Amino acid sequence: MNFFKILSITLILLVLVIFTWIKLPFEFKYQGKIKSGDIFAHNLTKFKNETGFLPIETDWKTLEKLSPLKPYNESKPQYDKIGENHFILIFVEGFDPPYLFYDSRVKVWKYDFPPINEILEK
Repeated sequence: MNFFKILSITLILLVLVIFTWIKLPFEFKYQGKIKSGDIFAHNLTKFKNETGFLPIETDWKTLEKLSPLKPYNESKPQYDKIGENHFILIFVEGFDPPYLFYDSRVKVWKYDFPPINEILEK
């Protein structure tokens, strides 16, 4: 009898923990990624203000200097330049969106579908 009580309480607690994790706001779940992404976005904006242009996506040396994360880190954001003045940072996890991303035009982090059309049209 005690075994079934312990098992049922454990299952109820497990369901509550999973439900709570799912309902947490993305700012809490991805706090570390947002913090490192903010540093990267600030460094990119500073670089643009100093040089007058944003680095291209294939300028690995410049991007490694600007990013607070080490190269080949699995949680490093994908950098996409949009036009001459704007960029998007995307933390890609898995194959399907939604993804955590930062758009420099609105300067806000979102957990949603990134604006793929704008990235493809550049």
